[in-house]
Amino acid sequence: MAAFAQRRSCSDTQREAMSKGGGRSRFFGGMVVLFVLVLAVAGGAAGETPEPGTFVVARPDLPDPRFAESVVLLIEHGPEGSLGLIINRPSKLNLSQLIPQIEDYADIPDLLFYGGPVAPSKSLVLLRSDQPPARAQAVFDDVHVLALGDLLLFLMGDDLAQGDAVRIYFGYAGWGPGQLQRECDRGDWRVAAASAQTIFAQDADEIWPSLRERLPPLFVEQGSVRPVQAGPGSFASSAAISAAVSSTPRSAAAMTTSAYRR
Repeated sequence: MAAFAQRRSCSDTQREAMSKGGGRSRFFGGMVVLFVLVLAVAGGAAGETPEPGTFVVARPDLPDPRFAESVVLLIEHGPEGSLGLIINRPSKLNLSQLIPQIEDYADIPDLLFYGGPVAPSKSLVLLRSDQPPARAQAVFDDVHVLALGDLLLFLMGDDLAQGDAVRIYFGYAGWGPGQLQRECDRGDWRVAAASAQTIFAQDADEIWPSLRERLPPLFVEQGSVRPVQAGPGSFASSAAISAAVSSTPRSAAAMTTSAYRR
């Protein structure tokens, strides 16, 4: 009996030691998981990656009123910075007030848009066409960007073909090197596939809410965990855009203006 009691005591001691060891393992395992999650939320992982020819969609509570509930079509994005056009801010001005030479298009509503806070005296054009002018640069699919002067020269020689569409934007949105990616990492912007239908046909008031509704959820809405990525478009660097903004101050042309930085 004494031997049995001794064996039982040893067995109970071993089980107790194993139980304590397992508890410690579970505790430390839980701490490791918690540490990894804290790193992720603190910015250890990347957000969505913006690309030329895609939309970036503002988060609902973006504090900058210039970009509240805005959708930006990215025209350029690279090591030197990013350039885009806000597509859902129609201007209250009539085109005939600014460009009386375009008589046939002067009174068309929703033709003139606010493109962004940088270089508001400069104008860029989005043109949807299968046969764009020679100086137009492709953004995605049959959507092209060109300077307003090139559009005027084009319209002097010919009218828009059936099915073509045009939008004129004064000013543009600009980010300095790496700035847009950092803002995407913290959840300020979501990336979505661009659509010509959205730009040229959808009611401007419906663009932002409809895109937000279709976006996949984030694991951490305003953290930095990578969500599902939207399909990017393609774009060749635009000489026309560079020419259009070449007369602006270098700080604006390089898209690093202190007024824009947040």
